[in-house]
Amino acid sequence: MVLVCSVTAGVLLASAAVIAAIQTPPPAAPAAVTLLISIPPDLFAEGTKLDVRVWTAAQIATLENNARCASSRDTRTGAEQVSCPPGVTYQPVTPERVQVALGATRNEIEVPITSVKPGESVRVAVSGLSRDGCNTTSANAVRIASSGRNPLTDLAWQTTARACVKGDLR
Repeated sequence: MVLVCSVTAGVLLASAAVIAAIQTPPPAAPAAVTLLISIPPDLFAEGTKLDVRVWTAAQIATLENNARCASSRDTRTGAEQVSCPPGVTYQPVTPERVQVALGATRNEIEVPITSVKPGESVRVAVSGLSRDGCNTTSANAVRIASSGRNPLTDLAWQTTARACVKGDLR
């Protein structure tokens, strides 16, 4: 009788574990992060492709560490050399990069981001050809990403101030 009871109890426990596994929902996929960037179209050349670069929290930390290093370029050979203080190792960082064509009437772009999870710090840089067809207009921001749409409406846009020469100089 004892043998039958322990076999029956084992079957019941195994059955309960199977039922619990079936009823437990699978882990939710991480929520998507989308940047909703307000663009002043009058600052950009018509048909410009905007370059959006995004750095994750870990990449931001690496960039801050890299800032302790100095780089120089040999004027004869063009070779670059990076020197860091003791205990610091330079690590290259490549941001996620998305290009978005800016239509003539668009004042907002939506950029889905795959490298950033909700709750993480994110650095965003947006740039494109200025209206004059020569300079670059850009803006940067550091934010905490949330799931869904993340509006970036308060960017401080800046334009380079290079002298642009158009036409033949003869």
